[in-house]
Formats: sequence, structure tokens, C-alpha cells
Amino acid sequence: MTSLANLSQCYPLICKQNGRLWVMKGKYPESELQQLPEYCQLQQVHSVVVPYLNEQQRHLVELSFKS
Repeated sequence: MTSLANLSQCYPLICKQNGRLWVMKGKYPESELQQLPEYCQLQQVHSVVVPYLNEQQRHLVELSFKS
């Protein structure tokens, strides 16, 4: 696994202009969100329930990018 900041560097290669990047994380990635670069904008963090994971946390992070 990689951090949100590292993954955001791949944005130009994997997203179209004005695209969104959705990333599945475990527990709420508070420290990773604080380390996002300025060109990366947090849209939302969704709490996700995954069957059979016995109370393990999952979050879906939605990012957009400034031109």
C-alpha cells in the first residue's frame, strides 16, 4: 500500500482532466490527508461497511486535482 500523497503524484497518468481519484483505505487516514500536496483537493471520505471484515474500518477517499 502507498500513501495518498504518493498516489496523488500518479494523477496525470491515471485520470483525465477534471477527473476524480477514489482510493480505498483502512482506518480514517487523518495524517495522510494532512500531507496531501496543494494541487490535491479532498472532496469526501466515505465510511464503507464490507461484509465479513468483523468491524475492521474501511474508508473510500475521493480526491480531485487543481489544474
